[in-house]
Amino acid sequence: ALKNICRDYPAGGTVLRELLQNADDAGATEVRFILDERTYPVKDPDQEFINPSLEQYQSPALLAYNNAIFTDTDFENLSRLSNSLKLHDGSTTGKFGRGFNSVGVQYNWTDSPSIVSRNQLLILDPHYAWSLGGPVYDFVKYSGNIKIQKHMSAFQTVMKHFDRELDGTIIRIPLRTQAQVAKSEISDWETTASEVLDVLRSFASEFGKNGLLFMRNIERLEIGSADMSVEIKLTDAEAIRP
Repeated sequence: ALKNICRDYPAGGTVLRELLQNADDAGATEVRFILDERTYPVKDPDQEFINPSLEQYQSPALLAYNNAIFTDTDFENLSRLSNSLKLHDGSTTGKFGRGFNSVGVQYNWTDSPSIVSRNQLLILDPHYAWSLGGPVYDFVKYSGNIKIQKHMSAFQTVMKHFDRELDGTIIRIPLRTQAQVAKSEISDWETTASEVLDVLRSFASEFGKNGLLFMRNIERLEIGSADMSVEIKLTDAEAIRP
């Protein structure tokens, strides 16, 4: 199913549009797309990770933040979907509809997205490399756990405190490396930070303020990286949509 999603929803601006639409459907008024080109060190021998296979995803990533929250039902549904997902079963797609596509399109760029909202951390594992597909952790309750800390450190570009709930949602999309391509059953394509930066620039230019007028709820969109920062914001008058 994921291979079909990547085929039907190609990489590029499609990924950002799906993330934006999904946030709008959730009632968000603010969205941020931030390209984080840093790699977070995980080689400290005194600090274990949730699972050794997750270390590879501490690489450069796109972080998509919005100020709506995932409910318990959202997490349960997404975790259940991931746990039952068949990589090559195209019939799966139709069972879940647009919400599935909004999640699935992220796999154009990654093999393992993570989602943080409220006190929950969901790590998607479609290859079943170390889990049944999508375990959820209470990162606030276990904020003192070094394994959780190591994973959460990669969210620090957007999220500053890991011992309290996040009033919003962050989707972290670690970019697929060449080494991951060799093992991936989802995509044969590496995704580089420079490619995603080009997509962000094009999206900022093409989407513009007029694009927000077609959103039901979103009033502010920020697009940024270490090299660029663009803010698209509706005035109060413009925010009164027909």
